Amino acid sequence: IEEIKVSVKQGQIITKSFIITNQENKNININVQELKIEDLILVEEQNFTLRTGESKIISFDIFAREDTLPRLYLGKVIISSESTKKELLVGIEVESKKPLFDVKAEIPERFRYTMPGEELFANIEIYNLGELEQEVDVFIEYKLMDFNGKEIYSDQETLAVFTKINFLKSFKIPEDAHFGKYVIYVRTTYDDKIGSASVWFNVGKKPSIPLTEGAIAVAIVLIIAILIVIYKIRKIKKHLNVSYRVDKNALKRAIIKR
Repeated sequence: IEEIKVSVKQGQIITKSFIITNQENKNININVQELKIEDLILVEEQNFTLRTGESKIISFDIFAREDTLPRLYLGKVIISSESTKKELLVGIEVESKKPLFDVKAEIPERFRYTMPGEELFANIEIYNLGELEQEVDVFIEYKLMDFNGKEIYSDQETLAVFTKINFLKSFKIPEDAHFGKYVIYVRTTYDDKIGSASVWFNVGKKPSIPLTEGAIAVAIVLIIAILIVIYKIRKIKKHLNVSYRVDKNALKRAIIKR
């Protein structure tokens, strides 16, 4: 399962695209459909056929109406054929038409996979978009949700912001949280204007990376090279020992002759 996140303001339209390639040995019929977010996404072409080895760029428009409620909308785009089905998780942040503050949220790599009961940390940055020339109190909401929109954690606070603030925020993953994809949603509100950010993470263990054929081949070559070096070193040592013994015997014979 892959995921994307998009930030769109009220009254704005954004176009996204992805590529579908037929890797089967036959022609396949493709169906593309959106779930739960059909009022925010419009797929240009939902049904088509791909020949063997053929690729196609699929574009879809993400739009928010002037009266769309500013919040995080979660859903899926499902790409299916007769034999396969793939899901693309979509998070759409709808912001006010002219927010006074914007937000950035990033999760350090080591916390991209977090187990139930553990703490998750995220870097949060909130900055003034230039309309305000004084420090003000900004209301901030934090939510952790699964891909169905179910909240597993929520928090809120008010912070004073002038130009920009940056801080590390901790989140406690509930003990009963199920493994899977989740999203952190951060929303700022000031003077009824809303700005937001979101970032995906995983609850569960980080999967081990399987060795590809190329990686295995490189490993075999390295092992062979190491063995050759060890063999040559041993051969040189053996040669030196033999030479030493020969020279020593020759010396003994010379002494006896004298």
